[in-house]
Amino acid sequence: MMKKKKFDCVAMKRRGAEIVYEQIKDMTIDEELEYWRKGTDELRKKQEELRKKKKVGKASDDALDKSSG
Repeated sequence: MMKKKKFDCVAMKRRGAEIVYEQIKDMTIDEELEYWRKGTDELRKKQEELRKKKKVGKASDDALDKSSG
């Protein structure tokens, strides 16, 4: 007997592709390019924010290590 998957990566990928398709299906090439540029810009901003938080967290951890050692 096969176990039921808790998470199906392929199904998730297909759902995501369907969502994107519905959003861009009626766009011109220029509109679609802007859609992807905007998404890329938003992702880069989120990544930068996470990097900054990680650096701040690491600096705090380092300071705690030095004070307790």
